[in-house]
Amino acid sequence: MPTFQKQRVILIFLIILVGVVSIGTFSYFIFRNNANIREEDSPVEESHVEEKQEENKTELKFLKKIEIGDGYFPGIIFDGSSFYIFYERNSYIYVKEYDEGFELKGQETSLTNTSGANFQVVYDGTHFYIVDALLLRKFDTNWKEIKNISYYNLLSKDIAEQWEHGVDDMLLYQNRGDVFIGIASNGEKVNKEDDKDAKKVDIPDSLYVQKFNSDLIQTDDFLLKDIGNVPGSSILIQDGNLIVVSSNKHWNDSSLISLQYDEDLNLIERKVISEVENANEEFPMGLLFTDNMYFVGYHHVTGNLSIPMGGDYLIKTDVILKVFDKDWNMISEALVTDEGTFESEHNNAGRPHLVYVNDKIYIAYDVDHNIYVKEYELVKN
Repeated sequence: MPTFQKQRVILIFLIILVGVVSIGTFSYFIFRNNANIREEDSPVEESHVEEKQEENKTELKFLKKIEIGDGYFPGIIFDGSSFYIFYERNSYIYVKEYDEGFELKGQETSLTNTSGANFQVVYDGTHFYIVDALLLRKFDTNWKEIKNISYYNLLSKDIAEQWEHGVDDMLLYQNRGDVFIGIASNGEKVNKEDDKDAKKVDIPDSLYVQKFNSDLIQTDDFLLKDIGNVPGSSILIQDGNLIVVSSNKHWNDSSLISLQYDEDLNLIERKVISEVENANEEFPMGLLFTDNMYFVGYHHVTGNLSIPMGGDYLIKTDVILKVFDKDWNMISEALVTDEGTFESEHNNAGRPHLVYVNDKIYIAYDVDHNIYVKEYELVKN
């Protein structure tokens, strides 16, 4: 083959080789670039999802703890300018006034002696109402007792016989000038001496409610049957319907429930709103509805849950605060108590009550005869 032809073949071969290498190299970089894009896109999407989830997450942020002092069965009221903390000590009911920063204003005031183990207090904007085991009392804002009546004497014979020494763990609620007292009926609570070994079936309580006007005249009463563990429950009226928050049974992994009744007291809905394994959720004494949210403060009991009451057993009672939307989907929760230990035969923390002021939630509770208030706010992260 002539020399020039050999040179031509070699030149063509080199051109083809360079082209193949260039195309391969270009394709390789295209593939690597696309691969890099895919590898980087995936974390961004996940990070965006995580940020969105965090953005939608709401938590109860603890702000501060206020020590009130010696006492038990606390109540908390806000009248627009001052907080009032009510409590019992040595069979007397006292009150302390605090400013909006929770600085004490003056000294404690003794209001009245009391019958029974506990009491409840509500405020209608002009007067305070206090109920104990026997009496319903009305006070003005200068702590003068205006009137009292024995609601106990108005009970039917069968209910009064269940509470022969006066009513315990009653509820008190006010709405538009009306005052409601709620009492457990036909429950294991009043038959505890006959059932120390927990051999009976957990029979649900009914809730008997008395309605009074602002002059303490009874205007109505009604019975809501077969609710669950009624003592320590709460009620409120929302959009014309009656809401009851209670516990579904007396022991052995009880759960929180809400019941909704229409204006004719027909049951519309019964729903489990909180269910925790190996714990009794009970005594939801703190209940309010604001900004389309329910706030519930209740007892969270762990330990020996197999015996309802009586006997030698160890339990630990904490207070938990939970926030729900208007459909009872939980938004957030907080373990309120940090003072408790396991104690024999008595609850060492409890009686939570709530107020909502300036986008902050205040919960009052007692631990071993000491009263505290904790301040929280809802924070969206």
